Amino acid sequence: EREREREMGQVLSSLRRDARSLQWQLPMLVQIILASPKIKKLVLLYAIYKAVPFAYFLLQQYRKRTWNRSLYRRSQNILMHKLKTNYGHNAELFEEIAALSTPELLEALRSRKYYAEDVTRTYIVLAKRAHERTNCLVDTCFDEAISQAKALDRAFEETGEPVGRLHGLPVSIKECLDMTGRSSSLGVGKLTTIPAVDDAVIVQRLVMEGAVPFCRTNVPQTLLTMECGNPVFGVTTNPHDPLRTPGGSSGGESALLAAGGSPLGIGTDIAGSCRIPAAWAGCCGFKPTVSILSKIGGNSFNPQEFIKATAGPMAMDVESLIQCMEAITTTTSQQPTQVALDPSVVQLSSFRIDSGQKPKLRIGYFEELSWFSPSPACRRAVRETVKRLEMEGHELVPFTVPRLDELMEFFFNAVGADGGVFTREFLDGEDVEEHVKGLAYNGLVPPFVKSVIAFVSEHAFGETKFAKVLRCSNAKDVATYNRLFAERKRFKNYLMLTWRESNLDALISPPVPCPAITHNTGKLISPLFVYTFLWNVVDFPAGVVPVTKVTQDDVDQIKGGGDMYQRIVAESDRQSEGLPVGVQVCTLPWTDALCLHVMKEIEKTVSP
Repeated sequence: EREREREMGQVLSSLRRDARSLQWQLPMLVQIILASPKIKKLVLLYAIYKAVPFAYFLLQQYRKRTWNRSLYRRSQNILMHKLKTNYGHNAELFEEIAALSTPELLEALRSRKYYAEDVTRTYIVLAKRAHERTNCLVDTCFDEAISQAKALDRAFEETGEPVGRLHGLPVSIKECLDMTGRSSSLGVGKLTTIPAVDDAVIVQRLVMEGAVPFCRTNVPQTLLTMECGNPVFGVTTNPHDPLRTPGGSSGGESALLAAGGSPLGIGTDIAGSCRIPAAWAGCCGFKPTVSILSKIGGNSFNPQEFIKATAGPMAMDVESLIQCMEAITTTTSQQPTQVALDPSVVQLSSFRIDSGQKPKLRIGYFEELSWFSPSPACRRAVRETVKRLEMEGHELVPFTVPRLDELMEFFFNAVGADGGVFTREFLDGEDVEEHVKGLAYNGLVPPFVKSVIAFVSEHAFGETKFAKVLRCSNAKDVATYNRLFAERKRFKNYLMLTWRESNLDALISPPVPCPAITHNTGKLISPLFVYTFLWNVVDFPAGVVPVTKVTQDDVDQIKGGGDMYQRIVAESDRQSEGLPVGVQVCTLPWTDALCLHVMKEIEKTVSP
């Protein structure tokens, strides 16, 4: 046995020596192998085989990037040239027209107090001034608008009757809605060369009712962020504070309206794209039930149908929203109705409710959703609204949104269902805006790495919400996607049942849990959407009304701490004094008239 142990020891010692020797000899072995001419040729050929396609890929990317950047400059130069043109205006009437609210302006146009041409020229000047402050425009239709306004004036002169219910009213259009001969780029360079062949159905109906589309407004790249900027037309700023965003994706509209550059605008909404900009810029925005307004000619970045986008009006008062909805969806003349232009839409009889029909309402409210605690100013806005409505005789009751965690998973699973593949293809060769990079490059991170990051974030740093969002961003198979559809339907039914059991007419909440945020902050706080996309997931009509402004007391009450999202928002809120704050109203599907009625009640009793 001792002999065998000695032999084994010798063998092990020999192996160790051989290993150490091999360790030193490996570089020498590689040199010997590479010294062979045949092997050198094979290695060189393999390197060329791998390098040539990669070099070709880099060259193609360089060409695409160079071409797209030339398109950015071209689009910017065209816009600058249009804005330099002086169209003139009636100096005597300028201040009068600019001071009127939209309903007052419509009444003056119908009574021929002002000509449509004078009003159009006035708003061309106002839109230019708003653009200088906020960079909110991407295209102008000033020549066509003046020609159309002149034609309206001639028709009024000949018939003695206004042309439609929006006779002579200038209207701004979000860039993603088609207008003949103009591109809907969504902030993407390669789409700036593709002109639309026809107007969107909504634009057609506005023109039939006498409205005058005169400019198009900026959007964030891809439309799927809460900020407003893209490499083609630049970043839009908030008219209340240029260091802050006006919101997205209808941020160009909200900035133009709040800066006094348009009496009425048309935006779109898929997760709050009308309502968040309205809240942050201090105007009114409305998301109707899907299928009330036509989607023909409305372009969206993400083709998914889990959460459907819809157009919606934006203005400085609720009455303008009502008149716009009536003008688009119904007709009082021989002009084709919206249903005739798009048979897929649903026709509602009216968007008005007489106060005598429903004098007292039972309205639910909540100040907070568990995923994101609101700022002091947003809580105060809801409390003041509740108090004022109670003083008007309405019944206000607390309401809790059920199964909120499921809702969050629905949304983030739906948006990231393809793992970011479509986004990367869509933005191939483009400069990617800062706040879009997370969306664009999400799919490049392997699921296993995401799982590790989520686990560490949750268990080491306590960032539970961030971990959930990250886990939802992986690609889904068809079976998983179908299950999401089924679960969403069950959630919607359960929410409506809870609503009915509470016997509610409407619900009031914050539209967003904070005032306007600083630029490039939105990419870090995606759960901020929860207060708005809740109603997109279940397809309830919802709208926003401004009710107050941030005070110094609100700023003093801001507390630090909380999770990553809360700390970022608290830091953004510290210089927010004077920013507008609104409340959100929602009602059951197809009760859009009731939603607008409650919004008008709030505007009458609460708005600053």
